[in-house]
Amino acid sequence: MKSSSLTPLKVRSSRKILQQMALFENICGSAIVGGIDLAGLFPRYTDIRRVLYLGAIITFNFSWIVRPWQVVNNAPTFITTISSFSVFLAPMMGVIFCDFYILHSRKVQLSNLYRSDDSVYWYWHGFNCRVLAAWISAKNRGIYEMFYLAFFSVFFVSALVFYITNRISPPAGLGDMDEVDVCGTFTAHEAQKLDVT
Repeated sequence: MKSSSLTPLKVRSSRKILQQMALFENICGSAIVGGIDLAGLFPRYTDIRRVLYLGAIITFNFSWIVRPWQVVNNAPTFITTISSFSVFLAPMMGVIFCDFYILHSRKVQLSNLYRSDDSVYWYWHGFNCRVLAAWISAKNRGIYEMFYLAFFSVFFVSALVFYITNRISPPAGLGDMDEVDVCGTFTAHEAQKLDVT
C-alpha cells in the first residue's frame, strides 16, 4: 500500500492559504460595493479607483473588528443575525410595497424622480415623516419577539401604519402620473394604453 502524500503540515498550509484567499476575496468584494457607493455620493472629490483602494484598507481593518465570519460559526448566532434582518428590513419592505402598489397604484411621476425641492417626492426637506412613523411603530417589542412570524407581522404592521398615515395626511401628487412621456419610457402602444402622449 502506498502512503498518502498529504502530510498534516501540507493540509494545514493548504487550509491556511484557502482561508487567506477567501478573506482577500471578501475584502475586495466589499471594497467594490463600498467604493461604488462612495464614488456615487462624492463624485466631485473622488473616483471609483481611489475609493477602491481606500475601501480595501478600511474594509480590511474593519473586518477584523466586526469579524463577519463569526456569524456562521454556530446556529444561535446565525439565527439571531437572520432574525435581525426581518426586524430592520421588513418594515421598509412593507412601506415600499404599500407606497408603490396600494397608494400610488403603480403610477410614478418620472419627471419628479430625479429633482429636488420642487418634486412631489421631496416631502419635507427630503424626509418623509410618514415612513419614520411606520418604521418605528413596527419596532414594537411584542412584535419582534415572535421569532417565527417576525417578518410577516412587522411587514404588515408597517404597511398598515403607512397606509393610515397617508390617508389621514395625503402627500401631494399621490397616484398622479405624467401626462407627457418626458423620459421616452413607453412605446407608442404602451403610451396609448396609459393615455400618455
